[in-house]
Amino acid sequence: EHCFNIARSYYPELQRNFYYTLAIHMGATYERIVQGKVILNPHLDRIKANYLNEFKVASVLAEVINTELEIKLPEGEVGFIAMYIKTFLEKRPEKPAKVG
Repeated sequence: EHCFNIARSYYPELQRNFYYTLAIHMGATYERIVQGKVILNPHLDRIKANYLNEFKVASVLAEVINTELEIKLPEGEVGFIAMYIKTFLEKRPEKPAKVG
């Protein structure tokens, strides 16, 4: 929740679902890192070029995660976090109410 609050300080409109999605993702990421598996993000350059602000915030979150979990997230993982931020900043269209 600490990461969510930090992200919200940069993006007050960030959806609450970001918290749950990041927690699930970080659980799996933590296991991969502990097992020594390589984490690659084939879209990292594009993410850094097109979503620089989100990447900067994701870098702040990564430092918190690194400290709290005593791990070192690779830069590719920071890119994944940036995309979660971008995704949960987008407004979702409201579903029309069903009538009848």
